[in-house]
Amino acid sequence: MLRPHYEGLGCEAVGALLAHFRKQARLTQEQSAETASIHVDTVRSIEQGRLALQPDRAEQFDQLLATKGALQFAQSLVDHEQEAMSVLSYESLAIPGPLQTQDYCRAVTAEQWVNARMERQLVLQRERPPVCHFVLEESILQRPVGGPEVMREQFRRSGCRRGTSGWSTWKYRVPASSLRIPTRSVTMN
Repeated sequence: MLRPHYEGLGCEAVGALLAHFRKQARLTQEQSAETASIHVDTVRSIEQGRLALQPDRAEQFDQLLATKGALQFAQSLVDHEQEAMSVLSYESLAIPGPLQTQDYCRAVTAEQWVNARMERQLVLQRERPPVCHFVLEESILQRPVGGPEVMREQFRRSGCRRGTSGWSTWKYRVPASSLRIPTRSVTMN
């Protein structure tokens, strides 16, 4: 089944995960394509995020690369997040990915994941973006990540200010990361 919705959103993250597992298995893109009986351009397109990883291919690559279902799981999370009406998130280690600036993201994750994380923020540009709720541990706001300039920009972008009595309240309109619960709920009148 082809995914006509939100083409591109999340594809880069899943593609990067596929590339990670392929490299971990010490396979080239050509070897991976041959093993999966598909064209090498298909593997390249998936890994570069230009083509969505279809469920049957995710299952196939999970078996070929012995990922224990990681690709299917990742793709299902992307699908749920793209269709979610609301997202609930609890964060204890870092500012949620969808709230992060690129520099903050670079400071907390590997460079290969930065574009994918920034791509996830596009869900906010949907016609009807999800309603999001975040609970952050205060230590996240006090932890210096990437240096003072990175934190200043992160706080500026997020609307967070430190006053004499501590941290002010943040207001969000974005999806979550870490413990993420995308939901599809209907209100009955």
